[in-house]
Amino acid sequence: ITPSNTVNLTDPSIVYVGGGGNVRVLTAQGDDVTFVGIPAGAVVPVQVIRLYSTNTTATNLVGIY
Repeated sequence: ITPSNTVNLTDPSIVYVGGGGNVRVLTAQGDDVTFVGIPAGAVVPVQVIRLYSTNTTATNLVGIY
């Protein structure tokens, strides 16, 4: 997944975090949430419609549809 402050994902998904850090998302319910300190190998536990580039420091992010 490529983080963007303006473009939503084509389908809601959960996000796998390959390289740990912070992950800022817009949930399918419309909440803007920053998950802080997500470890490498974890999954963000919500349906995501946007993965923001601002405040996202985690790397190797993969959408699981």
